[in-house]
Amino acid sequence: MAAEMCRSTSLQISSTLMTDLPTGSKYTLREVRKLVEDDPALLPREEKKKYISELVEHRALKTSGSRANNIAAARDVLATTERSSRNSMDYAIDVVHIQHSSLQAVT
Repeated sequence: MAAEMCRSTSLQISSTLMTDLPTGSKYTLREVRKLVEDDPALLPREEKKKYISELVEHRALKTSGSRANNIAAARDVLATTERSSRNSMDYAIDVVHIQHSSLQAVT
């Protein structure tokens, strides 16, 4: 959502700036940043703060989510499965040892 809003604002700013250029020409990123800094009407301070806070929130969610991507989710499943298998095998071995010990104690 934040990306869509930033994109629409970028398009608004671009269309405003590009009216001064001849067809086929474009500003560099540095020039666009300078123009936006020099003309607060292009991106009002409140709107800029809103976009920045939405971007920060979006980045935090992407990087600190429980699973940042499918690879992390797959690794989580593998680790859980391996840990579960090991615990099951350890339990089975313990049961066998207990049964064996109790049989030796009886004889």
